[in-house]
Amino acid sequence: IIPAIEEVLEKNGKTYIIPDTCPACSTHLIKKGAHQFCPNPQCPDRIKEGLIFFAKTLDIENLGRGTIETLLEKEFIKNISDLFRLNFDDLLNLEGFGQKKVDLIKKGLQLSKEKEFDLLLSSLGFDEIGPKVIEILITNGFSSLDKIIEAVDKNDPLIFEELHGIGKSTAASIIRHFKNESNLKTLNFLKEIGFSMSKEIKETKGIFSDTFWIITGSFKNYKPRDLAGIEIEKQGGKILKTVSKKLTHILVGENPGSKLDKAKKVEAKIISENEFIKMLSDS
Repeated sequence: IIPAIEEVLEKNGKTYIIPDTCPACSTHLIKKGAHQFCPNPQCPDRIKEGLIFFAKTLDIENLGRGTIETLLEKEFIKNISDLFRLNFDDLLNLEGFGQKKVDLIKKGLQLSKEKEFDLLLSSLGFDEIGPKVIEILITNGFSSLDKIIEAVDKNDPLIFEELHGIGKSTAASIIRHFKNESNLKTLNFLKEIGFSMSKEIKETKGIFSDTFWIITGSFKNYKPRDLAGIEIEKQGGKILKTVSKKLTHILVGENPGSKLDKAKKVEAKIISENEFIKMLSDS
């Protein structure tokens, strides 16, 4: 929502100049949409905010902003892995770090290892790879680190672009982050100390199990047409964005696009809206 300015209450003549460089590391900022970002992975502020986000996402007790800032300032940590290498006896020498607080931090770090794979990936703060994208990956079979890396190593963004809800930019980001040596080093370390690197997929059984769909055209009963996609997924089907050999069905409404012609070439089954409703009704 972009608010409208209705009235100027005070004029002070000052203009805020958006900086061109990062105030923390002086790296030239890059613009993405309406925001500017520091691209330097070694930027001290980026490292700090990444650690705070990690601890907050995994709900690590007593490891808040102030504590992390102190640990960074005293050079006890430099990255996520260092949190799990802490010498807790050394922390007792810091001001404000009593035995109770140190014990809670230690317990919180230990309990964080029990968090599920999808939450762990979210906590790493990879650009464009938030909870929804991670959910899409897992429900489409990329349910472990090994499976994600296996797909990434093929260096084909279409593997991810064809998944409903993932665009070109996000597909490129997935490949970039899971090819990054520093990220892989962190993930492998977390695996070694006990974090789970997979999540069991609870398969939804239904009339569309093991089928792959594309939806094209407009519909009388499904506005927006994503509502039809929800029904397909409820019945165990998967939604694709682009036509590929794995496509099994195409749901066709009025004024379908070029995907219909492409679907015919891979011999996908063509389903009309009325046929689709009947299939759901019969089930």
